[in-house]
Amino acid sequence: MAYRRRMVNLESNLLGTSKTSGGAGGGTKDHDAAGGGQPPLADDAAAPGAAVPAITEDVLDVLLRALCHGDTIVRWSAAKGVGRICERLPRAAADDVVTAILGIFDELDNDSGWHGACLALAELCRRWALMPERFGEVVPLVAKALRFDVSRGSYTVGSHVRDAACYVCWSIARAYNTEDVQAYVPQLGVALVLTACMDREVNVRRAASAAFQECVGRLGTLPDGIALVQLLDFFALSTLKQAMLVVTPQVARFTAYCLPILNHLVDSRLVHGDKALRSLAASALGLIVQENGDGGETTEEVDAAMGDATPGDEGGEAGEQRQGTSGLVADDGDRPPAAPRPTEGARGSA
Repeated sequence: MAYRRRMVNLESNLLGTSKTSGGAGGGTKDHDAAGGGQPPLADDAAAPGAAVPAITEDVLDVLLRALCHGDTIVRWSAAKGVGRICERLPRAAADDVVTAILGIFDELDNDSGWHGACLALAELCRRWALMPERFGEVVPLVAKALRFDVSRGSYTVGSHVRDAACYVCWSIARAYNTEDVQAYVPQLGVALVLTACMDREVNVRRAASAAFQECVGRLGTLPDGIALVQLLDFFALSTLKQAMLVVTPQVARFTAYCLPILNHLVDSRLVHGDKALRSLAASALGLIVQENGDGGETTEEVDAAMGDATPGDEGGEAGEQRQGTSGLVADDGDRPPAAPRPTEGARGSA
């Protein structure tokens, strides 16, 4: 998808006419063809070397700083402002803004900055202002934002960052063609499935499910996408216990998602600061091993991951966190009713 710069004449908008600067569109028919009733867009080549006014650079600087503001409404308003300005900038100038936004992710413990940066990326994607060539940098950061969880003493923060990351995934699926994001769809799909199954917050689980459904419907290249959309139901994800002990073992039956789920359970959930989450993770891991460990491969993968991730110190919090691994094989009384296995075609090749 080629970069297209919006050309809008404020006077024409106020007068209710369809005239636009630069002659990029003209009538209503061209207006609608430019993209779902949006104002016409012009190729960046139409204005080579166009200079960005100094006042625009000053405004962008203020907005980029506001992306790290402590108030959500300020970050949200700044993200919208960045998106609306960038869609009217030349390609090179818009790309410089993207570089500045990506630089915010360098502060690993700044939850406000990560939230604002994710919102800005989502707004840029919605307006086609983010070049597909940038996905190699953006997608890994979005996948990392889907797991953002920073400790603040006795509690953790990051649910708003994970929710905004789901919004980025939804915007990418909504705006771009399949060929633009083909190479990055599997990474996004796996990250969304992990978030939908095992995130602590119900709104984030449901947001990830909605974004995954959008990816399946519009991109159509995710393995076992239709079957997973049926499993990652709005009501099935209503409680964390239901999501981890019922939905997660069912999703793990699909070959493409089994190993990522095991790795996420061992690397993140079993050593989490929340004792209840560690207990649920241990039970879920036991159910997955029982369901998928017939040939011993799943058990070996878990043993290898546990050897690398389990703390060696038995005392203090490390020892308490390790207690979550004692329930790897769930008792029959804790086991939810078994669901029918998917067909061999749905499970994919081993």
